[in-house]
Amino acid sequence: MRARIILTLIIIGSAIAVLGVAQATDEFNFKVIDGNAWLIEIFSEARIYAIDPETNVRIDLEPAISLRYPEDPIQLQLDPGIYEFAIEIFHLREEVLYFRFEITEGELKLVDLREQELPEELAIY
Repeated sequence: MRARIILTLIIIGSAIAVLGVAQATDEFNFKVIDGNAWLIEIFSEARIYAIDPETNVRIDLEPAISLRYPEDPIQLQLDPGIYEFAIEIFHLREEVLYFRFEITEGELKLVDLREQELPEELAIY
């Protein structure tokens, strides 16, 4: 009897642990990292714009998400679709488009900024 109770508690504990891991992984589906290259730390603002797939332009002039002084890593939960990742840096006069990306249902989109082409506005001459 005692063994059966212990086994039941182990099974319940395992089920709760599995549910906890599943919930933790569903908290975000878009993640931006820079591998400690200090790229994210120089952003005064990061903006995510939704893109209309038919016209290939921004759906709205206002960003869907705006993060002031984002921390590394940037982790967000986004609806499926196409987006632009734009940034502002205090010494630049205009917003800079960094890259476009697509969110697919049930998948994590991981972007390493070290692997992205540096926008011309950010190049050091």
